[in-house]
Order: sequence, then structure tokens, then C-alpha cells
Amino acid sequence: MSAIAVAFCVPSVAQAQDQARSFDVAEQPASSGVREFARQAGIQVTLAGRDAEGRKTNRVQGDLDTREALDRLLAGSGLTVVSFDGKAAILGNAQADSDIVVTGGAVTFANNNVTRPMIERQSVLSSVNDVLNELPGVLVTEADAFGSSDAATAISIRGFDTLHIGATIDGIPNGGSRYGGGSKANRYLDVLDLETVNVSQGTADVSSPSNEALAGTINYISSDPLGDPRLRVVLAGGDWDARQAYVRFDTGEIAPGTRAWVSGLSSSVHDWIDGSGQTTRSHIAAKITSQLSRVDLTGYVSFDDANESEYGGSSPANFAKNPLVDTLIGNWVGIPYFDQYYRSGSRALRKNLFGYLKAHTEMGEVNLTLTGYGHRMTGRGDYVPPYLVDVTNDGVGAPNSEYLGGKTVYSAGNLGNIYFVMPNGATATKTPGCVAPAGLPADYAPSCYPANAVPVQSYRHTHYDYSRLGALVSLDWRHDFGGFTNVVRAGTWFEHGRTNTVRDWHKLTDARVSYAFDGQPYWVQYDIDDGAEEFMYYVEDVLTYGRLSGRIGVKQFFIDQQRQERTNTKLHTDMYKQSDPLLSFGLTYATPIEGLELFGGYSKNFAGLQRNLLGGDQRLLDLTEPETARNVELGARYGGRNLQGSLTLYDVNFENRIILVPSTFITGIDYLNQVSGLYLNVGGIKSRGVEAALAYHFPGGFSLSGSYSYNRSKYLGSGNPAQDKAMGVTPGVQVANSPKTMFNIAADWHRNGWKLGVASKYVGNSFIDVAATSEAKHYVVTNGYVGLDLGGIDGLLKGMGITITVNNLTDERYLTGTGRLGTPRTVTAALTLDF
Repeated sequence: MSAIAVAFCVPSVAQAQDQARSFDVAEQPASSGVREFARQAGIQVTLAGRDAEGRKTNRVQGDLDTREALDRLLAGSGLTVVSFDGKAAILGNAQADSDIVVTGGAVTFANNNVTRPMIERQSVLSSVNDVLNELPGVLVTEADAFGSSDAATAISIRGFDTLHIGATIDGIPNGGSRYGGGSKANRYLDVLDLETVNVSQGTADVSSPSNEALAGTINYISSDPLGDPRLRVVLAGGDWDARQAYVRFDTGEIAPGTRAWVSGLSSSVHDWIDGSGQTTRSHIAAKITSQLSRVDLTGYVSFDDANESEYGGSSPANFAKNPLVDTLIGNWVGIPYFDQYYRSGSRALRKNLFGYLKAHTEMGEVNLTLTGYGHRMTGRGDYVPPYLVDVTNDGVGAPNSEYLGGKTVYSAGNLGNIYFVMPNGATATKTPGCVAPAGLPADYAPSCYPANAVPVQSYRHTHYDYSRLGALVSLDWRHDFGGFTNVVRAGTWFEHGRTNTVRDWHKLTDARVSYAFDGQPYWVQYDIDDGAEEFMYYVEDVLTYGRLSGRIGVKQFFIDQQRQERTNTKLHTDMYKQSDPLLSFGLTYATPIEGLELFGGYSKNFAGLQRNLLGGDQRLLDLTEPETARNVELGARYGGRNLQGSLTLYDVNFENRIILVPSTFITGIDYLNQVSGLYLNVGGIKSRGVEAALAYHFPGGFSLSGSYSYNRSKYLGSGNPAQDKAMGVTPGVQVANSPKTMFNIAADWHRNGWKLGVASKYVGNSFIDVAATSEAKHYVVTNGYVGLDLGGIDGLLKGMGITITVNNLTDERYLTGTGRLGTPRTVTAALTLDF
């Protein structure tokens, strides 16, 4: 079976069960034996093609539960169960790591898994989001090769952005991916603890616990503990002063049926543009699996502490002048207008604590899974606005209390801005009619003020404190009715969340020297508590007769949100919304051609309202409807011994899109959030396209794979040209950061301890703005790696390996559809020590 090819086959997640049932699997080569077992068990199974080569699986016959049957199938084969949760299994070589491939029963929507080579082509310092880029229809853009700027990370699928794509970690919701108050998957899971990522484009599984999944769901899956004890140390370094030290200890079986691992890392990297910004990260995680009587337990916990320097944007015009410079600067010059762009002054500080405990049991024909989880994020976002905000009327000619310090004002309003002060702290008077030097507005020009005037500047902090607790319940019942097999699935998801957001302003102690700031804020702009209770239920029925399988399901969301301002007007707003019952259905047909399957499906997806909407007028909130999307997919997939392929056609209609319709406009950076307007359901997005993947595994450990996608995503207008213009939307144009065409081709070779691979991705032209006035041209990015197991050279080096990774091998210069500079060539090396 192909190592890379089968990775693009679509796996089953809808019909998985763990219960007593009848098996009749003949002894045969492992590749076909695993495939037949997956078909009879109705579960998803992943296995590496190179691990299957030369191996046989045993005959399995009789009425057995799925796990017992799987153990009998693999006994003595040299294969082991890496992960099993009753619905899916990951198999591997008992002695080595593997490339991940997918076999098993069908689902009625496009679904792809990340393979081991896709992970190996990324640096060990990279983000778990980087590994998605080779999947069809998926585009991930980041500021550097390591994903070190969360604000600059964007994921696009079928014209939908990060905020409309659901994300889960081992099936647990991430709590939202917004920069302000959200946490992407890289905050929960490190790439060295990653097993695979499952991407459901467009249509997510009916049980998916996410209220953002208009464009499907990305499920990041952590690796399970190993069966034998192992201590792994990974030391890595590379360009841009990149450094990382990682340690993981797998306990092996510490009690009957109980295994665990714990890992930790520390990393740092400087920005690649001028080297002035440094990002640091510490991450600790642990996982345990245990079998207690007839209950399978899985627990996971992680803590992540990141302090990120930011990257600025660019434009086609500026990129043409210099493709190596963004809008930020690396040196403090003492003039606030320029220093507002100081790279280290724009920072994101985040701490995330996350954990879950999952229990799975079988009761005859019924499977029950209970999960509880918790998450807390605390953090801060920093900027350096080029002025002090005048929030106290100190009197004409009197020293400004904002400058003198020692006092904090709590209010929303302000009297204007202070740019320069006299030595006593009084506002400096600008020279009437002063003409400032080119590129510098007169308000900010030192030459327009008295010679002894002192520039002033703020450090603006937005503090986040976000906590949530949740529970998932899923119940599966499978029964054979003669020639029919019926599976009923049902479950619920509940989450309780609380967020406190505080924005305060600090005076820079001496804006002429550095961005050091006074500890006591001179102004607290707002202090807001947000709360949300979310509930979702789902029911699905899957009926299989011979080669034909059909499913129909429904899910519904209920969301109750509240906001309380603790300062200023003490405004209270609340919003209760429920979705319509969201219907999904589909068919799969296993054709007489072995390995060829046809599928089709429909679903209606839902996105809850973002917290920022609660700051508006209560009457308008009551009229605002949640966003929805209708998805239709038709496709075929083929899984042969060496050849694998898939083809999907899709049609997506995004309705009730919520957009800020501005009523006033300002120039420059809106540090004070002065743009006012209304959030309205206006227009939407229409997407149609095709996604294809093909791969072939050759003898000798060589494989080729590739993917192609064509996506026509266009904005739908409001029907009011003036309103569309105010929103910056041009109906009919391609959605921003959504290229029409993308394709990827990759080659990999594993043999005799060597591993090497290369992959190139073409990204077509894409608009940077929604008005389609600025365009990023097409580009090609090539990543490669080479690695060697040193133990194959000398037995004294057993357990040692080295891998060199090169991102952007050809050093392509490009501008992304998010308006940011593409990452230049980045080389990293990693030494792995196993004990």
C-alpha cells in the first residue's frame, strides 16, 4: 500500500464503532488485510505503506469486539496499534516511525490527512499549522518559516478565512481563532507531539464541536504514548538565530494498559527582516492513556507561554521597491511618528493552559464517550501610539496629568491628543502654518514646536483573561438487520466561557530614548466582561446495504451571550441566538472496481456571533442573524495498492455575512477605535471549485504525490452600491487571499536509514483587499529535507539522527494575499537523540 498515495484517500469518521460484531478476514498481505478489516469494522484506519510492505496479517473470524479483533489481526505481524479510540485506529511499525496513510470505510465529504513526510518537510521549530499547506484547497500564510507571529497567520479554505474554519485538538474545540482573545492550535500542541491533522473541507462531521465551521473543521491529533520507554532529546538551530531544545519521555506501560508521555521545549527566534524583534516560547505537555476494566481513558494537558514580536505588512508598490522591508523599523529614533512602527513595540503575549479527560466504553452494541475539558488564556497585545491621549482637563497652560503620572482615569471619552510637552509638562504649542519635512505630518514634527519641547508617546496594552469549561457526550448504537447495517449516533456539546478584556494606556517614560513605560496607566479606556453559554446537539443515522451507504443527520446550536461594561456607561447587552436545525445527508457507493468509491453530500453549517458584536445597540443585536453556509460536494476516491487518488467538486453558498458598515472614517492607525458603524448581515460569498489529489508509491521507498485546486470564490453584494462601496466590497470579484489556482507536487525517498524529500507549491494571483484594488502575484515555494539515522552508520550512534530542513529552497521573493512579505530561504538543522 502506498505511503504517500493513500494519504489522500478519504477516511471514515462517521461509521466508527467499537463493539462485538462478526468478522471474517482472511490471512493476507498487510495492505489488503488492514483495508478489509477497516471495511468490516466500519472504522478509519491509518497505516504507512512502507510499514505494510513484506508483512502479513492474521485471519480473524468470529464475533469479537473491534479492539480484540484488531489485536488478533496484528499479532506477530510486526505492526502495533499506536492509537485507538473506538472510532479510528492508527497503526505503525513496532520498531520505527512511519509515514501516515489512510484506509478504511467511506464518508460523504472531502476529508484529508497530513502525512509524515508533510510534517518532516517542516522545521522542528515550525507551527502545527505549517503542515497543512500541501493538502488540496488549503492555503496557510505566515510571517516566517516558524509561525512565530500569530497575528500574521492566516488559513484559507475555499474562500473562507481563519475565523470561519473550525479547529479542534483531539476533537476538543479550540475556543475560537481570533487574534484578540482566541487561540489557534499552535497554542495547544507542538509539531513534535503531533501525530497527524485531519482536514474536513467544506462539510464537517456532524459531531464536530465548533461554531465557526462554515468551511469545515481542522482536527489536530496528538500522538499517543509509546508502548516501550523512551527518552527523546531534540536540539535544533538555524537561520535568524533560531534555537530550540525539546525533551520528551515516554513511560512505556507503567501499569496494565496504562502509558504516558511528558514533553517540554524552549525556543527563540529573531525576525528575518532586521533582526530587532525576538519571539520566545515555552511549551509543556503530557498525555496518558489507560484501560480500566471496560473503560478507555485518555487525558491531555498543555501549557504554552509565548512572547511574540510582530511583522508589518507591505503593498505591491512597496514590494516592487524592496521585497525585504515591511512597514516596521528596527531602531528607536526618538520621533514618535516613526517609533509607532518600532518592531519590538508591537507584541503579543499569551499564556494558554488546556486539558481534557476522555472516557470511552462499550455496552453491547452501544458505545459511550464522555469528555470534559478546560482552557484558560491570559495575555496582552501591545502597540505604541505616537501621542498621549488627553483624558483630563488640566487647564490651559497647566502641566498635563497624563505626563506627570500618578493618576489613572477610567473613561471612554477623551479631549484629543498630546504630541509634545514643555519641560514642565504643559502642552507645547505648534507653530502656526508650520510646514513639516516630507513624510512627517506637522503635528508630529519636532521642527514645528519650540526647541525645548519634549515628544510624548503611549504604550497601549489590551489585556485578555479568557476561561472556559466544557463537556462532550457521544452515543453510538450499531445493529445488523439482516442484510442491512444501521448506525445511530447522537451527542451533545456544552461550553461555558468567560472573558475579561481591559485596555489601558501607559506613558513612555522618555519617548526620546526607548519604549520603556510607566507601570501605572494614565488611562483605562475600557474594562469589559463577556460571557457565553453554548449548547449543541446532533443526531445521525447511517444505513448500509451492500455497496451503498446513506446517512442523514441534524444538529442545532443554542448560544446565549452577555456583555457587561465595568467602567464608563456600564452598558449591559445580551444576545440569545439559535440556529435552525442544520440538516446534512449524503451517499457513498463502493463500485465493482476494487478501491473505487463515489460519494456525495449536503450540509448546512453555522457560525456563532463574535463577541465584538455585543458592543452595539441592543435593538440591532436582536436583528442580527448568525452566519450560515450551504455546502454541496460530489466526488470519487480510489485506493489501490500503489496508486491513490481523489477528486471533489463543491459548491458553497455563504449567507448572512456580518460586516462593519462604517458611518465615519479616519486616517492613520485607529488606536482609539474611532471608526463607528453598524454590524449588519450584508451579502456573502459564493464558492465553486474542484480539488484533486494523486499519489503513487514505487518500489524501493520512493513516492510521488500531488494536489490541485481551482476555487472561484466571489463576494456577493448587498444590492446597495453605495453600501457596498462604504464596506469596500466589489460584488463579483475574487475573495481576498483566495487564489483561484493552487497545485502541489512532492517526492520522497526513505531507505537504509536515509530520508529525503522535496515539495513545491504554486499559489496563483490573489487580491489583498476586498475591493480588489491590490493584487499579490503568483509564486512558487519549495521546501525540502534530508535526514540520516546515524545508527545505520555506526552501532555506537544508535538512537541518533540528524535532519536538515530548508524552507523556500529557491529563495523565492513574493507577497502573500494577506499583504505580508513571503518568508525567504530558511535553513534549520535538528539533532535527535533517543535513549
